[in-house]
Amino acid sequence: MRQHSGSQGRGAVRRDLMDEVPRGRLKVYLGAAPGGGKTYRMLDEGRRRAGRGADVGVAFAVHGA
Repeated sequence: MRQHSGSQGRGAVRRDLMDEVPRGRLKVYLGAAPGGGKTYRMLDEGRRRAGRGADVGVAFAVHGA
């Protein structure tokens, strides 16, 4: 996104420029136990969507390590 250095403050984004950027979607995979297939499903869906030409980003967090 392009930044605007006006009086709105540091890092402010101009609203008219936001119309140029399509909205994304966030999908969160939740599960109560390890080994439930969350990572496999996330990567499988990402691979499938990338194959159809979508721009895909994948992230994960490790807790308690």
